[in-house]
Amino acid sequence: MNATLEPRDKPRVLMIYPALIGYRLPMFNTLAERFDFKVLFTNWNLDYYAYDQNELLKRLTADHAHLLNGFEIMNRVFRFGVGKEIDRFKPDVVVTFEYCPASVAVWAKRLFTGARYKHVIMTDDNPEWIKKDVILRKLLRRILLPRLDGLVLLLEPMAEIYRTRFGAKLPMGCVPILQEDAYFRQQLEIAIPEADKLAQKWNLYGQRVLLYVGRLAELKRLGVLLEGFSQVQSRLKNTTLVLVGEGPERQRLKDLSVSLGIENKVIFAGHCEGTALYAWFQIGQVFSLTSRRETFGAVVNEALISGLPVICSKYAGASVLVQNGLNGTRVDPNNLPEVTAAYEEWLEKVSPVTPESLSHVKPLLMQVSFQASMDEYERVLKAALSR
Repeated sequence: MNATLEPRDKPRVLMIYPALIGYRLPMFNTLAERFDFKVLFTNWNLDYYAYDQNELLKRLTADHAHLLNGFEIMNRVFRFGVGKEIDRFKPDVVVTFEYCPASVAVWAKRLFTGARYKHVIMTDDNPEWIKKDVILRKLLRRILLPRLDGLVLLLEPMAEIYRTRFGAKLPMGCVPILQEDAYFRQQLEIAIPEADKLAQKWNLYGQRVLLYVGRLAELKRLGVLLEGFSQVQSRLKNTTLVLVGEGPERQRLKDLSVSLGIENKVIFAGHCEGTALYAWFQIGQVFSLTSRRETFGAVVNEALISGLPVICSKYAGASVLVQNGLNGTRVDPNNLPEVTAAYEEWLEKVSPVTPESLSHVKPLLMQVSFQASMDEYERVLKAALSR
């Protein structure tokens, strides 16, 4: 245990996180630049994010390890060795994700050993989701929250909820899930030749392209996307919908496209990573995320970095990145006429895809920078240290 905290040039930060996820890679690498940092992953991969881990590991510059010994109960992961890793690394701050078994283990070790590290929790709590909290999560939040030294949230409304409803008086910061924009736009430029190949393969030159990237799952309300698009394309010719991703709804959505008579206007591109994924962002002109619930929706940030205005569900945390009329429109995904009107408005504003339009990256539409969000993360960790 740490009886005293020795002065260091950089505080030592140990993070315990579910898995190496592509959209979190910039965060891990940036924390490694700003702190003496190590991340422990409790899964090799996640079922709903089938990332190529070997490729991601090539880009991960942060010190890391995997804690994979343990078991699962009701989708909760219990891993052995958390305490040993803390003893080995001797962190000044331990960051855990959500009110999970790892968070309980970190709290319990500090309680029973007198260790002096600070404990910060990252949570994707969302104002809509918190209304449907299960009893166990409510209990763990009640136990852990008074004993924490800091909270990293996604949304400012959640900070207000923590202050007023839960009485939290600890350092808090709002850090949305953002990509490093300069790197992302560099990858878009690299993907231009691939974008040209895909545009030729799918006959997209001369088309206005509405893009979706994500799982083909029921909660994404992709039926609304197809129905709204079917109405728009009947009035606005030369429009194509591209769905990038896989999931249990694929066949139902294909059948729906047939019943709507738009099967020739919808492209099911399948799961894409790396250059192919960047190429689709380069091709796309308007982006859609009409989920009925979405903790955040990191793909909204990726679309805005790519220069695509976003039709975004008001229930998605990432809707805070969308300013109506400026870089997209926030919509109620349960209101089909509202969604359809937004598609039509933004698709009318764009010109069809041409070789010239694909030869350069579209202007950035993000209003918040990745580095500013990491400044906020750093502020919370340092505030926790000084408690």
